[in-house]
Parts: sequence; C-alpha cells; structure tokens
Amino acid sequence: MVRAEYDRRFAGKPETIAIGDGALWIWELFRIRFPWAIQIVDFHHAAEHVAALAELVYKGGTPEWKKLRRRWTKKLWKGKIDDLLAAARKAIPPAQTDATDKALAYFDTNRTRMRYDLFRQKGYFIGSGVVEAACKTIVGLRFKGSGMHWSQLGLKRLLAIRTAPYSNRYDAFWTWRATKLKPAA
Repeated sequence: MVRAEYDRRFAGKPETIAIGDGALWIWELFRIRFPWAIQIVDFHHAAEHVAALAELVYKGGTPEWKKLRRRWTKKLWKGKIDDLLAAARKAIPPAQTDATDKALAYFDTNRTRMRYDLFRQKGYFIGSGVVEAACKTIVGLRFKGSGMHWSQLGLKRLLAIRTAPYSNRYDAFWTWRATKLKPAA
C-alpha cells in the first residue's frame, strides 16, 4: 500500500529518504520497495546506542559516563563514525568482548546511514519524529482509543477516509467511492 501511494503521488524516482532505527528487516524492506532511497538511521536511536556503548566503559548515569556519551554523540552528530569506533575500541575494557562486538557492529553495519553531517548539509531529516507524530495524530488518535477494536477490513476502509484529506485526494476519493457504491433498492 505504501509503494502504491508513493507511485501515485510521485512520477519516476525522486530523491527519497528512508529513515529507520537500524533494524536489518527495515533496510531489507527499503531495499526491495525503494532501492534508490537514501537510507538514514534515526539519529535518536543511534544516540541511544552511543549511550549503551558508553556504558561498556562507565556505569550509566555517572558523570564520567555522561561526559563520554556527550563526546561520542558529538562524533556521531558530525558523521565521524570511524573516529567514534576507534575511540570506543580504545576505551572499552577487553573483557567485554561479546557485548562490545554487538555494540560496535551496530555502528559498523550502519556507517553509511549515519553520515549526519552530510545529511543535514543536504537538508534531510535525520530523525523519524515527524513521521511518528503524523502516525500518532492521523492514525493513533482515531483508531487507538480506549476500547476500540478494528477488523483489518474495517481499519483499511476507515484509514482510506482518514488519510484522504492529508494526501490531497479527498474529493477524488469520494468521487471514486460514489462509483463503487451499490444503488439502493
């Protein structure tokens, strides 16, 4: 449905940004549906991983941890992933091998998706907050109320109505819908 709406609204393959939290299944989905998209790891999620990385050096919440987290987050903000990884490898005690490998792999795997300096320079969003807020206000407020339960078919039908004004096709939706209605007997 997302790809169909994309194709309806945009001709060809315009510059497309795909923002995710770093989960491999998300990037695979983008690779299949939007292979030309510029992939960006949500900065907030990446910064949370920086905090976890710093916890391999200092106990979370301590002044030392806060200082290290700030220093490493600045490297992340500037897109200096190689510097971040080098600093982390130097600072993390060698006894933390499994946890260290997993924490570093996140940054190593997503390094091209964390060029935040370049992305900001080009005017790209580096956070998913705008999309998440739209989901909350357009979908969540209407469909996640207390005691609400929806069938897939019911949700699909109402989502079409709910999203039509936001996709600039409210009138077209009702014109199309009128042709699909069965005449009353």
